[in-house]
Amino acid sequence: MEYYLFLTDRCNISCSYCSAGRVVSRKEGRLFPKERFPELVEFIKRNRKYQKNGSKEDIVIFFGGEPLLEWQLIEDFFKSAEGLDVRYGLYTNGLLLKSVPVDVLNNLDVLFVSFDGDKNSHEKHRGRGTYDRIIDNLKELRGRLRCTVLGRITVEEETDLFSSVTNILGSFVDAVYWQIVNKPRFNDPQGFIRRYREGAERLFRLWIERLGEGQPLNIIPIQAIVASLLFSYNGDVSFRCGAGSVHRTIDVDGNIYWCDEYVGDERGRIGHITDSVPPLDVFVHHTALFEDCKDCDVAPICLGRCRKALTEYSTEQKRLYCAMTRYLINLVREGIGEIKEVVDQRGYRLEDIYQGPYWTEEIP
Repeated sequence: MEYYLFLTDRCNISCSYCSAGRVVSRKEGRLFPKERFPELVEFIKRNRKYQKNGSKEDIVIFFGGEPLLEWQLIEDFFKSAEGLDVRYGLYTNGLLLKSVPVDVLNNLDVLFVSFDGDKNSHEKHRGRGTYDRIIDNLKELRGRLRCTVLGRITVEEETDLFSSVTNILGSFVDAVYWQIVNKPRFNDPQGFIRRYREGAERLFRLWIERLGEGQPLNIIPIQAIVASLLFSYNGDVSFRCGAGSVHRTIDVDGNIYWCDEYVGDERGRIGHITDSVPPLDVFVHHTALFEDCKDCDVAPICLGRCRKALTEYSTEQKRLYCAMTRYLINLVREGIGEIKEVVDQRGYRLEDIYQGPYWTEEIP
């Protein structure tokens, strides 16, 4: 089970698209009280009896706000969870990395560093100088971090997808995942689709080229689709993100949501950490494929992409997301013969070309 734990609502920047900013003022941000960590640990223990395949491994991902503002709370949780089989991740905007003891970061399995595309688009949303500060921090820590560093890119309309990925992959981060921004409407939808397709195609050709050279790139959206097509991999979830099935988001008050985008919204609230834990079939209505998806030929790979978009956006907007998702999947599908030839020649196994989703949504 994946638990996204909001340590704080407070943040040190103000991204233009951020959902957390709608929950509470950044100046008055609240904290998850460390006195409640034992309750949270007990909730995790109770929840284990309902997990698929009897798995006892859990994942706690520190979220916010900016969780590194409260890195001492992270240490407190590590102590509270001693004895549990827990793996850790943390989402950060990367600006405070050098202010945190490296031992704290090295207790993580995955460090997610968020980017808003290349330098120009990133600084449009976060302010001048923020991109270079993140890169400088990653440079300084590069040889000292034992965890996987994953660059998570938010793709907006103006984003140059190819340069956004290639500027950081390998040099500053170990893997890259991108997510198309969730919005009820785009300003220039056809232009956005065109730019997205161009970037995706260039990345895919680069990925195949490096695969043939024996240097598979950790570009998660491409890898996940290849793994699905060649190895029948789908991550064993309903929606790829795990919303409502293997994913829980916990806010600073201990409320539980099936998706982090619904924090503060009663429509997405499914309980509290002090509640008894119901069987997973209570959440079936959150995870079933929608009628529009059931006859879609890419649905077994896409799995609906994002429940919030399917639920709340207009039919026209949903079709735009579908168009970009379908293009990426079909791009890989059309090249699967070439990929299979390389895989067979080199004797690649699944783990050779895909180390896993690193707790991402896999499908952008």
